[in-house]
Amino acid sequence: MLLSAVLIACNEEKKIQSCLDSLQFADEIIVVDSGSHDRTPEIARKSGARVFTRMLDNFAAQRNYALSLAEGEWILFVDADERVSLELRLEIEKTIRDPQASDGYTLSRINHVFGGPLFYGASGRDHPARLVRRGKGQWEGLVHERLCIQGRQGALQREFHHVTTQTLSEYFAKFNLYTTLDAQEMIRKGRAKPSWPVILIRPWAEFFYYYILKLGFRDGARGFIYQALSSFYVFVKCLKVRELLQQKDVQKPESDVI
Repeated sequence: MLLSAVLIACNEEKKIQSCLDSLQFADEIIVVDSGSHDRTPEIARKSGARVFTRMLDNFAAQRNYALSLAEGEWILFVDADERVSLELRLEIEKTIRDPQASDGYTLSRINHVFGGPLFYGASGRDHPARLVRRGKGQWEGLVHERLCIQGRQGALQREFHHVTTQTLSEYFAKFNLYTTLDAQEMIRKGRAKPSWPVILIRPWAEFFYYYILKLGFRDGARGFIYQALSSFYVFVKCLKVRELLQQKDVQKPESDVI
């Protein structure tokens, strides 16, 4: 078996079919579902995928579990709201048959937000690592996780498409979970409790950097809305770091007095 396509999903019945359709060139498709209440597992099975259930603790652990199930020599990671273009499919097929191929590859991703693509700012074209040889990669991070490749890394040129948040309801449905996991990740990495000046200034600094310096304004109204929400995300994440650290301080037992 040469190529396994792997994705994690939860309540993605509106998006997962297009994703699965774009993955039919893989030798196997694995879907790890974290307790969907809709038709996501049923749709995946009807498309020929092997479906497993595992409740979500964090995203890296979920992806690493999915990775452990794959039987292919190569593993392609996608999300339920992503689609592999025909051009990228052909490039992947050529690459994994090349005896001189690297151990892993980044892919070029176009993010579609609020009804259209974003090419600038915080959500402009990015290049996540998503294609890796078996045994040469591991996921790290509670949220906004990344695939760490062990060995030579290359870059594929053709795009895949990420049809992410299209409505405010979708955005805020994930907002609370993501900001909490992000705050936990910051604490895990030993970040200090953010001061009030940092909490108040950093969201504005992020907005200025991505919207002005990284040309987010060139994406029009969508660019403004997305960057404004992203800055608010930073504000809430910092507040949650303070809150979680304060809870830890309260729970610390008092030292024994000798």
